[in-house]
Amino acid sequence: MPLMIFWYWMLKMKARFLSGDYTEALAAGGRVQPLLWTSAAQMQLLDYFYYTALTVAALYENASADEQQGWSELLTAHREQLREWAENYPPTFADKHALVLAEIARLEGRDLDAMRLYDEAIKAARKNGFVQNEGIANELAAQFYLKRGMEKVAHSYVRDARYCYLRWGALGKVKQLDARYPRLHEERDPTPTTATIARPPGNWMSRLS
Repeated sequence: MPLMIFWYWMLKMKARFLSGDYTEALAAGGRVQPLLWTSAAQMQLLDYFYYTALTVAALYENASADEQQGWSELLTAHREQLREWAENYPPTFADKHALVLAEIARLEGRDLDAMRLYDEAIKAARKNGFVQNEGIANELAAQFYLKRGMEKVAHSYVRDARYCYLRWGALGKVKQLDARYPRLHEERDPTPTTATIARPPGNWMSRLS
């Protein structure tokens, strides 16, 4: 019974994160944490560390000073756990570790590191077949560039995110992106655009995407 409850809250956390309801995702994560003992599978624990870190990173900038201090410690702990797993088995864990590092770099104002790490996460997820994580990394990268006024760059990441979610079968997420980014209706090219000229040119991002 506890394991079923664990799965219920874990799936709810992931669903709320993907829908952009980060407050509800964090609340669901709080229900998962006391039940981690029920899960012996590393992949189940991975989802908790991965989605909790991404949720906290999404909420961090609008949090109180006390919340930020606690969440900074949480991000550090989750980053280190993901680092340990990534070092032990990169094919499964490297993309998650890189994306959490990208979000931490964003919060710390290290924009060049964030750019490199978003593309590193995208590349690792694509290489190892994690299309849903490739979509998440593309979407977070798009948000990063939009906040910096780089709309053409952001648009290419949004298109790639949409393509990944479509392949994953997350049609609700595809509809959400269509509503959130109307320009997608102007160009309905189903092929990924990672290497297009809309991305920053040259070798300064190590061409990781």
